[in-house]
Amino acid sequence: MVALARPAGAPPASVAEKDATRLRRENLRLSGELDTARQVISIRGKLSALLDQLSTNSSETNTEK
Repeated sequence: MVALARPAGAPPASVAEKDATRLRRENLRLSGELDTARQVISIRGKLSALLDQLSTNSSETNTEK
């Protein structure tokens, strides 16, 4: 009879388990955002270097004329 009184399925999660699950999900989301930010910073650095190089080449070409 005791077995019939229990609801079917997994036992309810404790508050600590719910918090841990929420924090794991948030950690994964933030890790993805950090990876994206690092890629953006890398690309901006490369773009800046390329623009500096183009600017230097352009000024050298203009002074030769």
